[in-house]
Parts: sequence; structure tokens; C-alpha cells
Amino acid sequence: MLSTFSTRVSVNGNYLIGLGPTGDGDIIQPVVERMLDVGKWLKHAGGCVYGTKYFFPGAEHGQLRFTQTETTFCFISFIRPEDGKLVVGRDIPILQGDKVSLLGGGKAGEDLKWRVDGGGRLVVDVPEKAIDKVDLAWAFKVEYDLPKRE
Repeated sequence: MLSTFSTRVSVNGNYLIGLGPTGDGDIIQPVVERMLDVGKWLKHAGGCVYGTKYFFPGAEHGQLRFTQTETTFCFISFIRPEDGKLVVGRDIPILQGDKVSLLGGGKAGEDLKWRVDGGGRLVVDVPEKAIDKVDLAWAFKVEYDLPKRE
């Protein structure tokens, strides 16, 4: 459900969630659990969802989804970062001085080290401590260093 929801957000779409009750008026427990999971995720990752728009060159790349605002760029990974790194294998709008953070990763997820490798891929170093604080999908936010962009 979170994957479909994030994909719809990344393409500037709408996602209607039908929570029809049973004949007895109950909402079955698996549906309740999924909705609670999405709500929990949105509490820390909402900055990559609310008030964002699609990323024009393409909303997705493999297991990554992209959103943006005027001052930020986000990428949401449905795959847990491995070996303390997340690699984005396409061009994204990031410049030296911009700050990358893992939303929901606590202090360890703030101001992460990053670089663009020889192949033009963004490589973000993510401490396991930060990765372990997040479930379901890992939302990374790039905050632009605005004076450098003017």
C-alpha cells in the first residue's frame, strides 16, 4: 500500500483508499494495521509527500520515487540501504552545499555525507543506526543551499 501511495504522489496523482467495513460494521485488522503503518510513516516522512510535486524528468527509477518542492528534493527508497549506502543511479538536482537527511532517522540521519561518483551516481552514506529507525520505505530529503542556486 505504501509503495502504491508513494508512486501516486510522485506522479502528481491521486490515491483513493477504500476502507469498506464488513457486514457487521468492522474494519478488518489487516486493513487497520496497513493504515496505521502508513500513518506512522507519514509522521516522519510527510515532508517528502505533503506540498510536493512530481519531478519532471521522471518520477521513478527502479525502487526509488522522486518528489520536490521549490527548496527541496526527495527520493523515497523501497529497498533498505545496503552496507551503509544508498546509490541513486540517475541525475538529480543536487549541488555541493546541499544537505541530505534521512527522515525518521533521528540525529544519525541528519546532514548525511554524500558524493557523486565517477559514473555520475549520487552515493549517500547512511549510518545503520539511522536506517534501523525507519520501516517500510526510506525517505531522503535534499535541502537546497539556496544562496548557491541564485
